[in-house]
Amino acid sequence: MRLYARFLLVNRIKAVLKEMNNRDQYLALQKNKLDICFATNPLVPFNLKNKVLHIDNFVILLPENHPINNSNYSSFSVFANEDFIFPSVADGPNYVHILESICMDAGFTPKIIHETDSASTSFRLVEAGLGISIESISSLSGHEFPIKNIELKNIKQKAKLTMMWNPEKESEYPILFNLLKKWRIS
Repeated sequence: MRLYARFLLVNRIKAVLKEMNNRDQYLALQKNKLDICFATNPLVPFNLKNKVLHIDNFVILLPENHPINNSNYSSFSVFANEDFIFPSVADGPNYVHILESICMDAGFTPKIIHETDSASTSFRLVEAGLGISIESISSLSGHEFPIKNIELKNIKQKAKLTMMWNPEKESEYPILFNLLKKWRIS
């Protein structure tokens, strides 16, 4: 999920959260229509600042009746003939490239049959048996879909939750930005 936050300082900080694609986030940041945004593995425009806040493993999402599970999973190459559900390239070209590289490192090019920029929609498509998907493990938090997942611990690709902002905003909210810049990667 890609979120942005618009902060208003009156007597406290107010956060307004909305899901947006990466391209729209970049434009809104550059036009000062939002203060901070968050994306997984974005290509950050040169005029924006960024900080990686969290690094996660990816998981492969499978329908409940899929024959592969945690006990018989051997390598990612077992998914070479599967239909995949990926985000659109327009939403996040670097993120999609990373997902494709997971498949390429396993020796195959993914057959992408559905594109969605919503993790929840991806979960539902997997649940319906319309393909399999790759997501960050943290995207599963709070979701109770009847699907199974296998954590991809032994691959080099990682999901990097990145905060981005327009440096022009730093002077408006110095306490907030100093706090966020000190945030340690978890």
